[in-house]
Amino acid sequence: MRLTIVTFMVLLATLGISAEPAQPTGRGPGRGVTLTRSAAKYQQLENQILGALQEKGAPRLNALVAPDLEVWSAERSGSIGLDEWMQEGFASRLESFRVRDIAVHEFGEQNIVSFLLERHVAGRATVTTDFVVDVWDARRDVLRVRYVSKPASPAPPSRGRE
Repeated sequence: MRLTIVTFMVLLATLGISAEPAQPTGRGPGRGVTLTRSAAKYQQLENQILGALQEKGAPRLNALVAPDLEVWSAERSGSIGLDEWMQEGFASRLESFRVRDIAVHEFGEQNIVSFLLERHVAGRATVTTDFVVDVWDARRDVLRVRYVSKPASPAPPSRGRE
């Protein structure tokens, strides 16, 4: 039991030191957000993935994700691979997207990136929000695993640009 508590405390300390969430620069609507270097880097990579899905750019997408990518969702019982994920993404006709509330946890060769993803898909009247956790290969900047779920409660509307 003592070893478990010590392990838990070390993990909490590690997360506290290595976490790099976005830090607001001001209060109120219309204020920008300043991102840490890691958060800005991964926000750019996430935007590149979403842009490739939007443009149906398979070569661009293949350069950003591992060939053995696993995509897990709270809505299905197992994972899907790269080919099925690309087919679903290309079929959805993504009109616009926004990555917000991004946080990065660095663990050596693997980085964990979590964020809220707002998407507007053609044919849908509303914007959907998903909570995404991605596992990145930090050496090659390649997405290895993605976990997607709906937020526990409706995500508050975004303020400003992130």
